[in-house]
Amino acid sequence: PRPPPPPPPRPVTWEHHPHLNCWWGGHGAQEVDNPPGTAVQGVTTLTECQAACARAPSHGCEAVLFSQDRRCYRKRHIDLHHCSGDAKFDLYVRTDPLPASAAVPLIIDTDLGFDVDDALAICMAHALHDAGEAKLLAVLHNSGFPGGIGGASALSHYYHHDEEVALGAYKGPFGRDRDSRPPGSEWKTGPYVPMLLREFEAPVKSSSDVADAVHTYRSALASAADGTVAIAAIGFATNLDALLRSPPDATSHLNGTELVARKVRRVVYQGGWYAARHTPRDLQRRVPADEFNWGCGRRWFGPSLVGCEGTAAYVVSHMPPNVEQIFSEVGLLFPTGGRLLQCAPRTSPCRRALETTLREWGQDPANGRASWDQIVTLAAVRGVEGVRGHKGGAGGINIVDRGGTNHWQPGFGSQQSYFALDGDEEWMASVWTRAGTDVGERVLRQMEADVRWARAPDSLAEMKNEIDRLLCQQPK
Repeated sequence: PRPPPPPPPRPVTWEHHPHLNCWWGGHGAQEVDNPPGTAVQGVTTLTECQAACARAPSHGCEAVLFSQDRRCYRKRHIDLHHCSGDAKFDLYVRTDPLPASAAVPLIIDTDLGFDVDDALAICMAHALHDAGEAKLLAVLHNSGFPGGIGGASALSHYYHHDEEVALGAYKGPFGRDRDSRPPGSEWKTGPYVPMLLREFEAPVKSSSDVADAVHTYRSALASAADGTVAIAAIGFATNLDALLRSPPDATSHLNGTELVARKVRRVVYQGGWYAARHTPRDLQRRVPADEFNWGCGRRWFGPSLVGCEGTAAYVVSHMPPNVEQIFSEVGLLFPTGGRLLQCAPRTSPCRRALETTLREWGQDPANGRASWDQIVTLAAVRGVEGVRGHKGGAGGINIVDRGGTNHWQPGFGSQQSYFALDGDEEWMASVWTRAGTDVGERVLRQMEADVRWARAPDSLAEMKNEIDRLLCQQPK
């Protein structure tokens, strides 16, 4: 018998917002067409404009702006709160749901507990899961702190994803607090995970309640379609190291390296320093203590780093060559999460994690926290180009030493690159000219002033607003 015909395409539906203009750079939208502000050629009617939006692959156009002079602009990631009234434009936002095939299978590998950017990244990933943009397969904890995975469980429970998102944990020796007395006698954590376990419902309380991270990794990968999974590596490399070294088991006849090669599309890491933000002299004088994730947080963790030291070097150098590796240090200059104090109830663990941490540190939660892990997680789902970025050093090789410092070796043909926001290189050249290239503190102050006075690339403001928009999405 003949195979059944494919189902008819779903109708595209629209919500009309008259006299509203949304555009790039933190004004309520991202652009589909480049350069930003480019109208769709040959389109002069609203019907043609909406059809041009619907033709964008993978639901890549979410709205159209149609002007009085009959120009069509395709948009995505709409935040109506940052759009502006303008009688010259009408906005039409798609209301038809994303197809299930559009969801990117995602695994988050996190050191949740020390800094609150991990919690914000995980909350954002749950929002992407609810929106149909990601399918959050698993959250894995990568330090030995037993309560870390309990914090992840509290976040999953808040978003009603207990049955959908698998949990796993590293159960090795690494993760002790070097400042405890005696040194290493206690696990290292920040203030918010104990608060989450006290004040919020969490079906999982401890790493003893879940499978080992490698088992969870292998199970999640084995059940995924080939070449589809994105991994956001926002912590230590302990779990990825163990995964790549893992032998075949009942979950899969493939060893870890073979399983990753078959199932994983890309890994995006928070780790390393790169030329988009640093001078050659900066890069040459680095020491392992300058690097947190890949350096095993040696200023705070220890005194023994057994179980962590050297894992980043192994993972980056042994990742199968068909898997794209993207490395990021971006996030310091556009803190996010502060909007949670206005958009989320006090019953939100995302808001409470931010408030608890920053108040403990003597900072104002309304200012948010650096977006290191948030931008990595968003890039894992959307790709670099989907977060107003581009691939620096594409085709080169990231050489990571045992202590966690890295050196970028230019080249061609690899699947490696480092993430840079659009406009970063030109901006940094201007900053170095004005502040000097050898005074790190002066450079940072100049960058902060540029952000404050809107002299930084508009990609920073756009990503800040987009991350905050996602964090403000309430659970379904």
